Amino acid sequence: SEIDILSIAKLIWDGKLKIILITIIFILVSFFYATKQTPLYSFSLVVEKSKPIVFANYRNLNFIKFNDFTNNINAERVFESFFYNPMNLSEISEMLEDKFIVKKNLANSDSATRQKEISNLASSFKLRYVSAEEHVELDEPILRVSFKWKDADEGVQLLNLFLQANLEYTREKLINEVKDLYT
Repeated sequence: SEIDILSIAKLIWDGKLKIILITIIFILVSFFYATKQTPLYSFSLVVEKSKPIVFANYRNLNFIKFNDFTNNINAERVFESFFYNPMNLSEISEMLEDKFIVKKNLANSDSATRQKEISNLASSFKLRYVSAEEHVELDEPILRVSFKWKDADEGVQLLNLFLQANLEYTREKLINEVKDLYT
């Protein structure tokens, strides 16, 4: 039950050529695989509530027969509306399908593949509410928006488009709430 170190060393020394060849093959295969992969970039953005002064322009609107809605158009209300009622997956997919960036990248794909890729991209958009308790350095909750895309410049454009579409969606929701007060 003793281990003969000399016989193990001799066995390894005799098979050194095989070990070197296997190592070189795996290095080459790994290098080839890595160079053929499309890079994937992660995009992340932190959205914070704006200061109340930004909504000072809307203060006059708050007092025009909006008794039930008075002081509800503020940073907190817009932030909560943006976060708690974001665009759903089909709305995000629809927005992405219309964008040149996505069309360009999926131009050579068939319809089924295009729909699958758009759905995968839409589902990669994550909105995560981060409470002040989760991050000690924060005194206000924040919203973290993130997704993955294969081109850095296009990813920034997609992030901007996503935020603009979500802000427009939020604006329309707030306007509809005000309109509902009159009906």
